[in-house]
Amino acid sequence: MLDNAYEQFKYDIKQKDSVKRYYVIHEKDRNVAGFPKSNTVVYGSVYHKLLFLYSSVILTSFKERQEYSPLSNRAHNTLYSELEQQVVYLQHGILNAHTPWLYGKHKTNFDKFLISSDFERDNLLFNYGYREKDLLKTGMPRFDKNNYKSEKNKKNLIGSFMA
Repeated sequence: MLDNAYEQFKYDIKQKDSVKRYYVIHEKDRNVAGFPKSNTVVYGSVYHKLLFLYSSVILTSFKERQEYSPLSNRAHNTLYSELEQQVVYLQHGILNAHTPWLYGKHKTNFDKFLISSDFERDNLLFNYGYREKDLLKTGMPRFDKNNYKSEKNKKNLIGSFMA
């Protein structure tokens, strides 16, 4: 899926640091135009499982663990105490609906929840059970990539038709 997570990946992969970054894709999407050719790993592959087990941060735009984890529930529950990764949720858009039964702190396993507005912050703090330390206000990667230019001296012409 080419969404906020993909835009974040495109930005992050350019960083000159020691962090190893991978973008997880499905096998059927390997040759889709727009997907990166390097630093990708096929969902559910042995390599994905190894990377998942040894990763320190999972940045995901998916809510359910089975959508981003290559491990079965049984394997995950068996290894849970050994897993030390931090799960960071990068949502697809702005959380504007009241859905604490889906995204409440008690329903998710997010260590951090990336947000882009004060509205989201207040909503997640007061209605969803998150704490301030759980929230990171970062903006919206898929919109941040756009270079909006101010158009000065733009004139609008509005016609008036009177009889």
